[in-house]
Amino acid sequence: MRLWILGFLLVWVVGAQSGAKFEAVSVKPRAECPDGGGPRFGIGVSPGYLSVACQTVDFLIRLAYLANGRDPLFVSPRIYTQAIQGSPRWLSSEHYAVNAKTEGPQNRETMLGPMMRVLLEDRFRLRVHRETREAAVYELTTGRGGTKLAAAKQEGCADFDMDHPEPPAGTHFCGVMIRSRRPGGAPVTFYGATMADLARGLTRLLDREVIDRTGLAGVFDIRLELSTSDMFPLVPRASSGTDGALSAADPQGLTIFGAVDKLGLKLTPAKGTVEILVIDHVERPSKN
Repeated sequence: MRLWILGFLLVWVVGAQSGAKFEAVSVKPRAECPDGGGPRFGIGVSPGYLSVACQTVDFLIRLAYLANGRDPLFVSPRIYTQAIQGSPRWLSSEHYAVNAKTEGPQNRETMLGPMMRVLLEDRFRLRVHRETREAAVYELTTGRGGTKLAAAKQEGCADFDMDHPEPPAGTHFCGVMIRSRRPGGAPVTFYGATMADLARGLTRLLDREVIDRTGLAGVFDIRLELSTSDMFPLVPRASSGTDGALSAADPQGLTIFGAVDKLGLKLTPAKGTVEILVIDHVERPSKN
C-alpha cells in the first residue's frame, strides 16, 4: 500500500489485500432483474462457489470495498452511495450475473470482500483509492441530564457470523441492528452494543455518517422506537436548513432524533472527517 500526502488530504491506494482469488470466473450482462433485483437478490455462497444472479457493479463495489464483504443489508442505500465518487452512470444501471469457483473452501465474508475486490479489479479493470475529506456528519453525544441506557444483560450475546446468519437459539447477535417489520411505529433493538455499534446503525438510517462523541465505554441493550419510514430509508427525504440536515418533523410522529433524545443522547449536525472511495478507472467486463 503506497501513501501520499496531497495538501490536507490523506490518500491511499486500495488493493485487494488477501492472497485468495477465484479459480474460475464467469461474468455476463443481464438485460433486467426479476422483481427489480435488490440488495439481497440472487446472492448465493457455498464453501467453494459464489453466485450473483443479477446485480449492478455499483452494488458489488459497495459490498466489497465499503461493507468489506458483510451481509448486503449492511450496505446503506444512502451513505454508501454518497461515499463513492467518480462513478460512471452505467455502474448503477447495468446488471450482471457472476459465477465464480474457489480453489478451496472460503467463507462468505472472504468471497464477498477481498476476493470480490480481486474479481472487480481483474474483470472490470477497477482502480480505486480512498481519501479522507471534511464533510457534513452527525455527532452522537450525551444529553445534559445524562443517559438512560441499560447495561447489557449478563447472559450476553453471540458474535455476528456471516456463515451462520441466524444467532444461536435464545440469544441475539452482539451490536447488530434488529429491525421489526411491524406496521407503523416499531422498535429497533441493539443487544450488547457499544456506542460505536449504535453510531454505525444510525448511519444506515440517516443521510450522513454518525460519529460517536459520547466517550461512553461498555456495552448496552438499546431500544429505539422509530417510524416505518425511518426504519426503511430507501427513499431520500426532504432536507431542511442550509446545511442539508434532515427535518426533525416526521409525518408519522416518530423521529430518529426524538428516539435518540429519549435515551439521554443527542444527534447534532456538524463537520467531520469521513472516508470516500474514489473510482479512478473502470471498464465494462472483459469477455469470459
